Amino acid sequence: MTTYARIQNSTVVEVFVPHNGFTIEECFHPDVVAQFTEVPDDVTVGSTVDDAGHWTIAPVVQPEE
Repeated sequence: MTTYARIQNSTVVEVFVPHNGFTIEECFHPDVVAQFTEVPDDVTVGSTVDDAGHWTIAPVVQPEE
């Protein structure tokens, strides 16, 4: 299973994992696919990447009930 992220200013703003058996190309229009990059599986929204490709993984924040 491959994880993809949309990154703005070195910060992950969206994470997407295609459903089993599908590729990202089958899920989105090519213009949308072009906005995503393959990332490590533990990347979350808010994670950052530096120019050398090193990741700082943001903690997952659970919504309050």
